[in-house]
Amino acid sequence: MIRSKNRHSQKGFTLLEIILTIALIGILTGAFFATFRNFQFGNDMDVAVSGIVQSVRRAQLLSQGVFGEDDWGVKIFEDRLVIFKGESFAGRDTSKDETLEFSAPFFVSGLSEIIFAEFSGEPRETGSVSLEAASGASREISVGEKGSLSY
Repeated sequence: MIRSKNRHSQKGFTLLEIILTIALIGILTGAFFATFRNFQFGNDMDVAVSGIVQSVRRAQLLSQGVFGEDDWGVKIFEDRLVIFKGESFAGRDTSKDETLEFSAPFFVSGLSEIIFAEFSGEPRETGSVSLEAASGASREISVGEKGSLSY
């Protein structure tokens, strides 16, 4: 009768190897999701800043044009912004509102209402708008005297 000399030549994985593999996959997955989440926060911030800048430019152009001969402005909220026609957001013509919703809410500080004078397109008030995301990332948009924007 022939017996196998090497009992340890069986094929397969040990329990320890399986546990280590699962742990490694879990660590890599966690690192991937953390990186992806930070990327997503940064992307949301960039999209919001771009939307605000474009909306401010649009309000300025509308105030300079002959679209109703009135002031135009932008009101920035935590989750959206509104381009409006009028001397203030409270006294606006609501039929002309244009709304842009953000993909994630932001804490907004500084100027929250930017209004441009009819024909000249100059802002009634200068200053900056600061946005802060839940991740702690922040961006600032400055409005100059002639309506210039820096961000």
